Amino acid sequence: MRPPWTDAVVDALRQRLGTLARWPPVPRATAEGVLWDATPVEVQRALLRWGAEAPQLLDGLLKLDANGAGAHGGTVLVDRVGALYTPPVELSQALSVLRPTIAPVVDTTATLLAEVQAAYPGVAFPDPCSAMSVTSAGDDASDAGDAGHVREAIERAGYRQDGDRWIDPARLLLAEVRPAPLVDPNIPHQHVLPDHSPPVVAALASQATRGGFRVVALPPAAHHKLARRLAGWLEQRLAPEQVGFVPIDRLVIDALKASDLWKFVPYLEARVDADWRMFHAELAAALDDAVRDARPGRVTVLGQPSLLGPLGLMDWLSGFYERARGGRHGLIVLAVPGGIHEDRVRLNEKYNLPYTPDMAAVYLEGA
Repeated sequence: MRPPWTDAVVDALRQRLGTLARWPPVPRATAEGVLWDATPVEVQRALLRWGAEAPQLLDGLLKLDANGAGAHGGTVLVDRVGALYTPPVELSQALSVLRPTIAPVVDTTATLLAEVQAAYPGVAFPDPCSAMSVTSAGDDASDAGDAGHVREAIERAGYRQDGDRWIDPARLLLAEVRPAPLVDPNIPHQHVLPDHSPPVVAALASQATRGGFRVVALPPAAHHKLARRLAGWLEQRLAPEQVGFVPIDRLVIDALKASDLWKFVPYLEARVDADWRMFHAELAAALDDAVRDARPGRVTVLGQPSLLGPLGLMDWLSGFYERARGGRHGLIVLAVPGGIHEDRVRLNEKYNLPYTPDMAAVYLEGA
């Protein structure tokens, strides 16, 4: 073994890997950081001299583990998005993590169990059931003695049986609950009336030449429609060629699909500790390109920005505000679902953008 590596250091790191890669699966980035921090400084320095860093360290440890060398070998597996776990995993635990990525209605037990086996090799099916029997015997196992064990495990994961089908009631039946936006008393409220546009439209149109960054807060339940109506009113007040509308959520989804990253979304959505930073470079580039036409003399409405929060892109929004506040991008209007409370623009009442007086916010109500 090449110095400064020693058997003791390798064994300690492999043991740390085995302890770390339990259930639920640990994201690869987390594992890289933990293992690098657990590596002695002199070994870290040697790795850096050899052109290796945390990713290469983890790759090497996984190879040792797969080869089964030593007392800790052959246990850690990698799932479809690169997260690490150690089998065996109970069926109910695997289904609980996988559930959000599966259709809310699954036609047969065999189909559901095949999904689990494909996503997480090493799942421990209830005795005397086995992976071989459930993936090759169709639904004949439903009449066998092990059917009750499998059914109980699936139900513990939150599914409900309806004939041969399995239903995820949380996704099929529960309606989305949106909190009422909190709006400070000093923020003007305006109402949409059937016969004319709200006063904020004239105010925004008057600022088209000056430019800057303005905020129009909207009720979350109606923001999709109101944001587009706001852009339409501005077109009527100015001219269609002076107004642009950027549907941010649609832009983000299209960018993920175009860069072949969309396939990872269902698996990350299933994790409470999902790390979306792997998408940030592509998404930031797409957002920057979308506002390329925002220039002096034009009004650009940024609408439907709900995905910026959960994807961790509020920094992009705050950075764009800093660039746009002086007018170099014309007039930017952020049509945001949520309220304005305690000096924060609150995207869907969960994600914050610092509020400053130059945003001249208005809360627009009605449909």
